[in-house]
Amino acid sequence: MSNTITTYTNYTPTGTFNGNTTLRVCPNNGKWTGGSWGNYHYLTIKVSDTTGNTQDGWLSFQAKPFTISWGTVSGTVVKTSSAVVPVSITTVSGGSASAYLTRLNQWRYDGYNSRSEDYVFSIGSCYSNVSTRCIATGSTNVTVYPPSDGWQEGYNYINSEWSTSDNTTSVTADNSAYFNSRSTAQGWTGWFDSVDTTGAWRNNGNNYALSENITMRLTVRDINNAAVTVNITNVEYSTPSTTCWSDYCRTYNTATYAIVGQSNNQISGSGIISIQKPSTNWTKGYVYIRATIQSGSTTATIKDGYAYIKDFTAPVVNVTTPVVNTNITASTFMLNWTTTENSQCWINMVNHQTFNSWYCGSSWYNISSTSTACNTTIFTGTNYTYEYVGKDYKSWYKNNTWGYTYGGSTGMVTGGTVHNYNYTLTGMPNQAYGLLVTCADEDWNYGHGATAIRSNRTLSLAELSKATDEQQLAQTIEEFAKKGENK
Repeated sequence: MSNTITTYTNYTPTGTFNGNTTLRVCPNNGKWTGGSWGNYHYLTIKVSDTTGNTQDGWLSFQAKPFTISWGTVSGTVVKTSSAVVPVSITTVSGGSASAYLTRLNQWRYDGYNSRSEDYVFSIGSCYSNVSTRCIATGSTNVTVYPPSDGWQEGYNYINSEWSTSDNTTSVTADNSAYFNSRSTAQGWTGWFDSVDTTGAWRNNGNNYALSENITMRLTVRDINNAAVTVNITNVEYSTPSTTCWSDYCRTYNTATYAIVGQSNNQISGSGIISIQKPSTNWTKGYVYIRATIQSGSTTATIKDGYAYIKDFTAPVVNVTTPVVNTNITASTFMLNWTTTENSQCWINMVNHQTFNSWYCGSSWYNISSTSTACNTTIFTGTNYTYEYVGKDYKSWYKNNTWGYTYGGSTGMVTGGTVHNYNYTLTGMPNQAYGLLVTCADEDWNYGHGATAIRSNRTLSLAELSKATDEQQLAQTIEEFAKKGENK
């Protein structure tokens, strides 16, 4: 949080040189200090010529009195047990060295907040809660003691700080002491999969309906990844939340459950749990599942199974105006539609030939090929043109040019159950168009509505100059002639 400037006076050469030289810089008082983070030093070298012009150059290097290398902890560490981690202290050249360990800590994110957590440690008969630091020489073991609530499950990465005997230079180890922690000595671990009662993957994956029982397969493994036979003694589900995404802050409820195909609650390796819906149905949102397992006197909790509760009913989209086969003679028209629930919508308006090939007869868009909007006998429109419109985005292809805008309102009114958009036909050739309206509710269920129109308006001279369709050109000239315009 601060910086200082140190001037070094012991360096060579001190006189002049020509072209290049070897610069030797010695530390003040015969020893480099701790430097910046990671024991790095950043030196500015100022050089001047005989006329007084100056130029700065820079060099950086790392200077530390010893090197720290942490070893590997084999197996797992029980959540409430101490961890014994081997460490090696050497000189920069590789010989044995001594150093004082002053601090062990790690950042944790599994508790009530993210925090830096310090740990008590010991080396031999020296304990950090008695002495402020403990000396280590060469290769030795450091015992790290767990906090009151135990290690975080999974891998713990412990940072360390060391100092010289005179406490003038501190060193942060280049690597972390790390180990894997589990809640039991057996190293039980497990996971949940969303399956149906037969064990097959569900078509809806982790998505469940409001009134549907949740079925999940729980798999349990030991420290050697072998299947474990355990009893499931409790199953809980969380109340959906929009602010909590970790186990520590969830509110859990006791579930009513059964093991599919079992008369008891025992599983061997894996089993399918059927979790009964509450009497008032589920609440929409993410529901997290955890199960308590037991074998003999040993218990553990398997967490973070999840289901997304949603409404599977898609909004019904009804385009009210313009009705199918409306003849549009103005340069603008209002598109109005309704939905059976609050929805966000967008529109695709394309020439009718393309509209028919893209959308008509598709089960996804639910537009029958026999509907009037898809009738190619009464609608023709072969000049490829499209315009996509959303609430804050628009893109188009008109008269062989394309473009887009985003970031501002397009003027579309959407988000509730009554929607509209004031369409402008400027730049779009006279022909038949199909309009597809797509709407999605908050659970991303999609509904579609459609209509088809004819654009039969008088083109402006600017648009006429871009006309490429002979029939359209002739029609527009005729319309100008009717008005007595001979331009």
